[in-house]
Amino acid sequence: MRTFEIPASAGVMLASYTDEQAEFFPENEAAAYYRSPEELDAKIDWLLRDDALRKRIRGNAARLAASQTYDHRAVEMLRECGLSVPASVRSHLNNPRGLAIGAIKCAWHSSAGKANGGESSDWPQNT
Repeated sequence: MRTFEIPASAGVMLASYTDEQAEFFPENEAAAYYRSPEELDAKIDWLLRDDALRKRIRGNAARLAASQTYDHRAVEMLRECGLSVPASVRSHLNNPRGLAIGAIKCAWHSSAGKANGGESSDWPQNT
């Protein structure tokens, strides 16, 4: 989650390049990436020389990170696992803690149901 936490906390992310990070935070627009030790040195110098650049990258990244909450990541993880996201879980998107709990419950019920021959009633009820 560091990929989202750095920009969300108004930091400038300088990280080793990965396609996955660049998909969320475009290179030199919302993050800085390096591919070698030499490029790392050059990027550090580049960022330190230009206050306006850092401010622009920080602002772009913060806007992008704001749309990637833990809840949104939980839904994406469920989808990547091939699990559907029920409407009752999606309805929790605006609840600060509801969606993550709902998504975990959904995954729990799905996996427990498979493991217990369809029975998934052992989810703790005091959440």
